[in-house]
Amino acid sequence: MKNITFTALCLASSVVSAQATNKGTLSVTVNGAQSNKGTIEIHVIANKAQFDNEIPASLICRKEVEVTKARCDFKDVLHGKYSIFTFHDENLNRTIDFDMLGQPSERLSMSGIDLSQNNSPTFEQSQFDFSSQHAQIFLQLQ
Repeated sequence: MKNITFTALCLASSVVSAQATNKGTLSVTVNGAQSNKGTIEIHVIANKAQFDNEIPASLICRKEVEVTKARCDFKDVLHGKYSIFTFHDENLNRTIDFDMLGQPSERLSMSGIDLSQNNSPTFEQSQFDFSSQHAQIFLQLQ
């Protein structure tokens, strides 16, 4: 009986240990703000519905701009496929502003996408695989 109990505890410990490694820290640094005014807002997007703005992003972080950049560390993020969208909210209204022609008047960026070449990105184009204990993503606002 002691042997069965010990084996069960070892199996339970292995399962907990395996589950703990299915998460990590995702650090996102955003460069290229036009000024040090306002905040940079970072959205970690886990699926197409979030990408299409039908439901809120899985994780959102707002940081004050310092020396034209900001960094957010998202802890305990489940491993999986994600996309990151970010923008510089200079006037602190928590939304992207547009000019009279419908073009964004605040800088923005998306993982894996050059927005100057692709103005209609998809979730599939912008997603990346997060599967490490600590990953760093660097984005340049455009």
